[in-house]
Amino acid sequence: MKNKKFGVTAIKNYIKSYKTRVDAITGEELEERNEVKYMIGDATYSFHVTPIISVEKFGEVVRSVANSAFSVADGTKVYAPYFQDYFFRIAVIEAYTDLVSLNDLDQDTIVHLIYGTPLWRDVCKRINPAQFEDLERAIHRKVEYDKSVLIADADRRINSMMEQLGNALNALDAVTATMRPVETSKLLDLADKLNNMDEAKVARAVLDYQRSEEASADNEAADAHDDAADALKSKDDVVVPFSPAVDDDELEELDPDSLPYEF
Repeated sequence: MKNKKFGVTAIKNYIKSYKTRVDAITGEELEERNEVKYMIGDATYSFHVTPIISVEKFGEVVRSVANSAFSVADGTKVYAPYFQDYFFRIAVIEAYTDLVSLNDLDQDTIVHLIYGTPLWRDVCKRINPAQFEDLERAIHRKVEYDKSVLIADADRRINSMMEQLGNALNALDAVTATMRPVETSKLLDLADKLNNMDEAKVARAVLDYQRSEEASADNEAADAHDDAADALKSKDDVVVPFSPAVDDDELEELDPDSLPYEF
């Protein structure tokens, strides 16, 4: 027998023939297996379960359930998987059954329906096991990926904040490098002035303080200079004995022996 390539047409024919064989074997049992029936009073209510959903629906369930594991607090996205199982069950029921949308029901009714009745069990046992496992695995991977992105973003924001803080401290160190030692009371007064100021205002306040200290030092130096000048002036007013006045020209012609002083 000649082997033929298992191409697109062959694949479609294989699926069709496989489904025909399954239908032939199970007959009405297969259709009944995919239908859920409940007796409520004297009436019978039923809905249909689709064992395998499309790739598009599969992706919608993954994204919907993965997003439910995160919430926004104070404008920041955080990991909060508290209701992930709740949203997972709702998404599966809506994707695999022809039930009315659960969004039309209030939350208490939904909780009682998916946790307090056999409905969830009856739906799950009619879903293709392989696709159901893939769905759970895909949701887990999506959540883990989103968590890693969230952590990386948080790390970037923390590093940025630390860098800004380091720059502010470096700027403050550069400004205060030449400052003279000051009293504790003056530092506390400066700290009060710096409270709630941004980086530019902090630098400006420190510069103003430094100029004030330098002006104070200059005033002290000026006062000291004035005191020294006053002392010299009072010294000039003291009368001391002095030899008779002699011109320089006459000093050269004088005979040392003729002077009234001894050398």
